[in-house]
Amino acid sequence: MRSRPAHRGPAIVLLVLGLLVGAGTATGYGIGRAVDWARDAWPEPRLELVAEKQAPPEAIDPAGVAETCTPSAVRAELSGDRDTLVLGEAVSMTVRVTNEGRMPCLLDAHRSSMQVVVSEADGGERVWSSADCIGAGEELVLLGTDERWELTARWSGSGSTPGCDAQGDVRPGEYTATVLLDDVPGAEGEPWDVTVEAAPEPEPSEDAEDAEGSGQDASTDDGTAAEEDADPSEAGRSGDKASERSGGRSDSGDGKKPGGDAGTEG
Repeated sequence: MRSRPAHRGPAIVLLVLGLLVGAGTATGYGIGRAVDWARDAWPEPRLELVAEKQAPPEAIDPAGVAETCTPSAVRAELSGDRDTLVLGEAVSMTVRVTNEGRMPCLLDAHRSSMQVVVSEADGGERVWSSADCIGAGEELVLLGTDERWELTARWSGSGSTPGCDAQGDVRPGEYTATVLLDDVPGAEGEPWDVTVEAAPEPEPSEDAEDAEGSGQDASTDDGTAAEEDADPSEAGRSGDKASERSGGRSDSGDGKKPGGDAGTEG
């Protein structure tokens, strides 16, 4: 008796399904790798909460009492109208103080407090201050936010000390000027450099040269005339000629008038 062949249909179907599942798995794996690579190359932007990393601002009380300006709230600047100063002239320097804080503040704008100090370059000796000859005082001004206060000082190259003790002109050379705020310590601005030069020698004027030349000529003429008057030989010859003309008599030699009784003596 011949055996009947086994049915292969279900086995083939299972094999095909297995191959399809394997192919899909491989394809999906490849796509997943591509997506991961793209994410690594261009990461998605992440939103950062900056407020969580910064301290919250302090509360502002607009009705509160204004306080003295602090170094962190003000900006001091100094500028001059020239970088070279010739002794005998003057340089004009302007101080600007700006309130960059969030609240108005008080600033002492008196010239004894807001001053310009000049020192020798490279941290040398202090030679002058705009407050040396200013008496003590106070001038409080209220600087609003972004408001600026200006002050102008002039320096002619002379030295001074506190109390207005003059020191004469400084030596020619390099000097540095800085802003100093007595009521806001640490608020010094950027320094400003200036070169001091000696005054040129004065040139003689044309009038002085003419006067000098005229004086030399006059002295020569006077000197010649004086020598002629002082020559005894000339004086003697003149006297002899006068005696010959008068017959050897002198009208005033005896102290009498000519034609008097003396003519009859003898």
